[in-house]
Amino acid sequence: MKTLTSIDKSGKEREIGNYGLFATNNIGYYHILDSNNKWGLINQKGDIILPCEFDTIFPTIKDDTILVNKNGLFAFYNTNGIKIIDFVYKVAIEFDNGIAAVKEKDTDLKYFLINKKGERISEHTFDYLFGFYGSDLAYFKNDGKYGFINNKGEIKIDSIYEEVEGFGEGIAAVKLNGLWGGINSKGEKVIEFKFDNSFQFQEGLSRIKGKGGYGFIDTKGELVIPHQYTFAWIFSDSLTTVTKNGASWFIDKRGNPLNEFQYSQLDQFDTSGYARFTKNGLMGFMNKKGVEVIEAKFKEIDFFYEGLAKYKIKDKVYFINLDGEVVIERKCTNANKFQDGLSRVKMKNLYGFIDKDNNLLIDYKYESATDFYEGNALVQKES
Repeated sequence: MKTLTSIDKSGKEREIGNYGLFATNNIGYYHILDSNNKWGLINQKGDIILPCEFDTIFPTIKDDTILVNKNGLFAFYNTNGIKIIDFVYKVAIEFDNGIAAVKEKDTDLKYFLINKKGERISEHTFDYLFGFYGSDLAYFKNDGKYGFINNKGEIKIDSIYEEVEGFGEGIAAVKLNGLWGGINSKGEKVIEFKFDNSFQFQEGLSRIKGKGGYGFIDTKGELVIPHQYTFAWIFSDSLTTVTKNGASWFIDKRGNPLNEFQYSQLDQFDTSGYARFTKNGLMGFMNKKGVEVIEAKFKEIDFFYEGLAKYKIKDKVYFINLDGEVVIERKCTNANKFQDGLSRVKMKNLYGFIDKDNNLLIDYKYESATDFYEGNALVQKES
């Protein structure tokens, strides 16, 4: 295996050991694998959170807890590497909003709920427990029907529905007698059961598919933008993308187009406030007023990250700023987006790092590397 090392922005190295390195679903954390095929967990600084002694570590850290498996049993650790619940469960689902669903035996038909002390919090049992998704209620399944519970394990809405979606903006879409309607957190009907498809609200509107295509309803269930699009996205900052007859454009909450143009491809607005579009086979960027601030002249270009977007021509990479000006030109095999002020750059088969002034701060000498995060990156080379 390759030697795993943590480096800071000066290139100072901190050797960790010989491990395989694998991404998790949480930025700043990585799984490591030793020569005995046992898994551990490391952070970006090179601190070993969990040593390599587990058969499985689940890829998502949820609720500041880590779900692991060893010798056929599940346990929970916190992000300081301290075991908070011992290896006693044969089946387990990650914590969410302070509770987890577990089974003590493979043959158990139902899950029960525990808190972070490992205490059972409710006598209720469930076929399956789904997430809270940022709301106060999670949905569960029992005997083929769905209902909702809180994080005390109390059933707040009985399992009477054929299908459900999680709560969004205080409303959950639920299916009853073959039709979808909406309920509030008290289980009261707030949208009539009249829809063939589900919905979920964001910024007061939800896309919904009906005859003629996608349209949008408000929180009263009234159709405010007619069914007409072959595809529609969710609203963000009062705008969304719609597609019809092979063309895409932005609309506002009244259905008015953002500008007079239509595009063969249109991405959502990134953190810079720009949206990438494709017109006549070339890419450019528009702002939230619909102004094409960077003309469509790129065959391929990335999104903006930290104010810079990358494109490549032959053996060179270029970065442009928000004015469309080329501010970095470098001969190399490839380069990654800027993160934490640096870009990971590849020359042939080795990686180094450049800053936003195109200075090579860390030379090409690593066989693999992560992006920087909070001042550190993880790199590997042959031992």
